[in-house]
Amino acid sequence: MKTQLSLVVLVFSLISACDDTAANNNNVNNTNNLNNTNNNLPPDFMDYPARVVSVSDGDTFYVRWLDKTVKIRLKGVNTPEIAHSGVPAEPFGVAAMDFTIDHLPQSSWVGLEFDDPQCAWETPPASCYDVYDRLLAYAVTELNQDLGAQLLVNGLAEVYTSAIFNRKTLYLQYQQSAIDAGLGIWSK
Repeated sequence: MKTQLSLVVLVFSLISACDDTAANNNNVNNTNNLNNTNNNLPPDFMDYPARVVSVSDGDTFYVRWLDKTVKIRLKGVNTPEIAHSGVPAEPFGVAAMDFTIDHLPQSSWVGLEFDDPQCAWETPPASCYDVYDRLLAYAVTELNQDLGAQLLVNGLAEVYTSAIFNRKTLYLQYQQSAIDAGLGIWSK
């Protein structure tokens, strides 16, 4: 009995630990830095930390990185459009933007991650940018959550299926979970 109880506790611990990773869909304000008491320092888990300047929409934001302002496009996901140039917002476009603003508040830290390490260079190759000259990157919040994954599990984005990227299989699983649950853009 004691062995079975230990096994149950171990399994529960593993499941709980997995729930705190990129698939964790808790909508929590991430302005607290869990690894540092001084918000002037980025969390230790961020390989390429940058400061959030502003959010343009659900999948695009500006950061201060390598002593310049850089426009970032989330790699592998596409959120509905917000209203612009006289074109009305798509359903859930504002919700996706608000979600990103909540998870990447102005002046917070964001960890940039890349499939190709050259994209982290001061002058990345052209292959690191999209057609609108936005640097393609994954974004990790101060709570160590993959923002693209969070948008997907909450039904506020869809996988950019025509692109090739390392997290595609995982992202498709997150999207399927949102579809199965009828969340956000997948609601009927």
